[in-house]
Amino acid sequence: MTTQYVYAPRIVDEAKDCSLNLFLQSFSGPELCIPFGKAAKKLKSQDLAADQKPTFVTVTPLVFKDYTLDKGKAGAPEFIPMDKFRPLPEENAAYGYYYIYINGFLWREIAALADKQLSDVDLSLYHSQDFRPHTSVFNQDILLPRKIIGSVSYTHLTLPTICSV
Repeated sequence: MTTQYVYAPRIVDEAKDCSLNLFLQSFSGPELCIPFGKAAKKLKSQDLAADQKPTFVTVTPLVFKDYTLDKGKAGAPEFIPMDKFRPLPEENAAYGYYYIYINGFLWREIAALADKQLSDVDLSLYHSQDFRPHTSVFNQDILLPRKIIGSVSYTHLTLPTICSV
């Protein structure tokens, strides 16, 4: 299911840039700040074209379950044991990771958890580390800008693990 939102942030000074950020509550420490970029500014007396308004969509991510890539068979990620000594997932363990790239750069890393839950990794803190814990409060959707030039990928392994193989 996709929901569309149009935001009209209050602009204090039209001479300053208007930054749009998504703030997510964290389990520990400060809230996560996901940068959404700059927004066009206008005075109330001016009209802004619909395609210039900051618009976002919520996306419920799914993964393909078999080789046919049949969308009807897509669903939430499932736990795949990678170690014979750990046949069951640990509490709050990630089943896999969604990676969202914009203009070729990693923008967001989101852990897929049990019961279709998602949790963001704070890349501002953990971008260069091999172990990057997910720290945002759980949710089931991903908020994305409507006009995104990028890609989304899913893997059962973290990027640092893939890069070291």
